[in-house]
Amino acid sequence: MPSTVLHLCTEISVGGAENHLVMLLRGLAQDGRYKPHIAAFRDAVGDMRSLRPDFEARGIPVHILGQIKGYDPGGLVRLARVLRQVRPEILHTHLFRGDVFGSLVGAMVGVPVRVATVHNIEARFKQLLLQPVFRLAYGLDHRIIAISDSVAATLQRHLNLPARKIRRIYYGFDAEDRWRGESTADLRPEFGFSREDLVLGTIGRIGAQKGHGFLIQALGEVRQRLPRTKLVIVGVAESDGTIERLRSMVHAMDLDKHVVFAGYRDDVASVLDSLDVFALPSLWEGFGLVLLEAMSRGKPVVASKVDAIPEIIEDGRQGLLVAPGDVLALAGAIIKLGQCPDTCRRMSAEGPPRVEQFSAGAMVAETIELYDSLLQSRQPAGSAEDG
Repeated sequence: MPSTVLHLCTEISVGGAENHLVMLLRGLAQDGRYKPHIAAFRDAVGDMRSLRPDFEARGIPVHILGQIKGYDPGGLVRLARVLRQVRPEILHTHLFRGDVFGSLVGAMVGVPVRVATVHNIEARFKQLLLQPVFRLAYGLDHRIIAISDSVAATLQRHLNLPARKIRRIYYGFDAEDRWRGESTADLRPEFGFSREDLVLGTIGRIGAQKGHGFLIQALGEVRQRLPRTKLVIVGVAESDGTIERLRSMVHAMDLDKHVVFAGYRDDVASVLDSLDVFALPSLWEGFGLVLLEAMSRGKPVVASKVDAIPEIIEDGRQGLLVAPGDVLALAGAIIKLGQCPDTCRRMSAEGPPRVEQFSAGAMVAETIELYDSLLQSRQPAGSAEDG
């Protein structure tokens, strides 16, 4: 009889953490030792596609809690109700709202084992007023999964979580599963680019973390040497005003005809296949699942040498790493790839084998091993063993 594990996430629209959950829960369902459910406070956000059909197609029950506002108590009541109905042996939480509310409600309801996955290097971890909230929430959990060594170090440094309570399990990626059913098309004509252009691209939320402004400034430098260079920016804008500032920057630099803000796209394979170079100039990054996506499509990468990115990209092999926020270094790396087709081809070939080192199978196996050990021990949260 399989044990039941309920995963709780803030929302289940397309995103790095959410795409990770599709692969993880699919693996758990296929293995058969655990029966996964997923609950989310919200379904899709804005124009983004809901992943609900992806879970349901794999036979994974989905529970939408309908918490409209961040601290709507009705969502917590419905979470408690779902936990009592499903009666999971394990509650596994994800993202800020899931981690904080899930640990509290899970402890109150009496879920035997509680696990949290930390998916990013949260700026909130450095906020003195919020640090006690995180310490309380993670103190109620039996184990914390960090998606990279960098995330694990951050949890120890800013929240004083003991190393023995943290388990690093890298994101896993299955290229065949990720791209199954996706047809590809050359999007250059749609974006207004030609085959002779050097096309850069980046995919991710448009907010302060991702460093889009540095990439736009670098484009201005690159075009002085490689005037046929173009840039496509794919992603949903956060509500922090970043996209307005980026559009103003593009206009001020007279780059309107050379930069495309493509918004949310569901045809990620086509976007990647239409690029020459993938860029991720993040200022901080818990992992960067999109790097595995780009490498799996054979794209050389230019990215920031920050946090978890050097754990994924080997500098000089699958791509080039530069200091975060260094516009001239970013431009220089792009120019180097644009002027050296042989280097691009070599890095393109290095990408897929590197992706295989972050396999979905390994991620699922390590997660099951952790579940097994926690169910066997059933140590109270906060004990000497569990920190």
